[in-house]
This record gives sequence, C-alpha cells and structure tokens, in this order.
Amino acid sequence: MRAYGRAVAAMGAVAVVALATGSNLGADTYPRQPGIDARHYAVRLTLLTSDSNEIRCEATVTLRIVTPGTREAVLDLTSTTQDGKGMTVTSITSEGRTVPIDHRGNRLHLPLPAGATAGQDVTFTIAYHGVPGNGLRLLNNIHGDRTAFSENWYNRARQWLPMIDHPADKATGELIVTTKADYQVVSNGVIVEQLDLPGGLRREGWKRRPEQDGQGARAEVLLEARGALPVDRLGKSREIVHRAREPGIMARLGSPWISRGSAPPVADRGRPK
Repeated sequence: MRAYGRAVAAMGAVAVVALATGSNLGADTYPRQPGIDARHYAVRLTLLTSDSNEIRCEATVTLRIVTPGTREAVLDLTSTTQDGKGMTVTSITSEGRTVPIDHRGNRLHLPLPAGATAGQDVTFTIAYHGVPGNGLRLLNNIHGDRTAFSENWYNRARQWLPMIDHPADKATGELIVTTKADYQVVSNGVIVEQLDLPGGLRREGWKRRPEQDGQGARAEVLLEARGALPVDRLGKSREIVHRAREPGIMARLGSPWISRGSAPPVADRGRPK
C-alpha cells in the first residue's frame, strides 16, 4: 500500500501510552481485509451553510482487488444512533450501476462486481448525510463564531467518512469543501480549486499526494470565520494557510487556538513568498 497523509478535518496530535502486562498488550483487533487495498478517496463535503450541524457528503472511493476471489469490500462508517447522530447512506453507485445499501453495525458492505479480478480497481460513489458524533467537530469558538475541525486519530474518521479507518491503510485523497464564503478553509495538501458559488457560498478543493506524509488518507480540515483564524500558534493568520501544505503540518499543529487576526484575502492564498 502507498504511503500517504491522513485526509479530511482532523487536528490534534495524540500520544497513547499503554501501561499493562500480559500477552495482549497493544493487541490490534481491527478486522483486516487482505483482499482489498484502498487507493483513493475523494470527499465532497458541504457544511455550515445553515445553523444545522448536519453535513452532506459524497465520497468516491477507489479500491483495488488484491486477492483473487474477493467478493466484498467493507468500509467503516458510523450508523445512526438513538441520539440522532451518525450517518445515513442514501445512495451508492459503481460504474453506472446502483449498488444495494447494506449499512449496519457501523460498517458499509460493498459487493464487488461479478468477474472482478485481482489487480482491478473498482470505484464506488457514496452519498450520505448526518450529524457527526465525533471526528468532525462543529461548535462555537471563543468568539461565538461557528467553527468546524476534525479529530480523526486514530479511529474517529469513520464518524463522518466512509473508509478503511485504520492507520496501516494508506491511500491518496482529496477534499472538496462547500461552505459559506465568509469561512476560511484549511486542509492538508495543495489547494487546487477555489470557486465562488451563488447564495454566498464558496467551494475549495485540496489534494494530497502520496509523498506528502505517511499518516493515512483521512482528510484534515479547519473552518474558521474570517478574522478569527488560529494565529496564536503560528504568529500570523496567513501562515496557517501556507504551512498547511507542508507534509504532516495538520497533525503537528495540535488543537486550534483561536484569537482575533486578519485573515488573508482570497488572492493572497498562493504559494508562500
């Protein structure tokens, strides 16, 4: 599998120290899928366009069949819970055909096409919506502004992203965010799209390459109202936009510290000078 950085909205370095005895120390019980290799995730995320915490997403997932005879791939995605949180899948398609929705127990089951062979890539497009119970946090910052940022490590990406949610599984990825134009969006990788839309919205796309870092394909993202970017950690607000393109920077920054500052204008979001 290819090395690649963690993709969508997660900030925060996490240190885990296990103090225990016995043969089960640090046992990894995650159900591996040796017959499947995740290759690419492209996530189109719409959020904070209203007062609701609901997100709307479309994820295009490319999987490679590794082992002959593999008939199913399974992605992690949290099911809806009694408190109204979790994700609801509304449609799945693959190469023009409709795929039956089998989403149960926080796992999304995807049947592979009949006749698919080892080495073949299969792409699924998954439409879903819901209120994340974790992973992607939507809340007010200290100024009372609506904010969103992710905390995916190490297994919380499944709270809002359909993926193989294990640090050992690597893939490339891209994140396309649609939100109100008065939000500043920061994510991993290189910004490849910036488009103003009707209704006071803006779409921004971020793409990450395999060589950027080795954390996995979970998207990292931070949304802050313009004028309230996290300047305390970096000295001035525009640096977070530029430095977010460095390998692994989103994982190294830690949780955002927010203070008032001047956000960079759209035209100033080019390469660092």
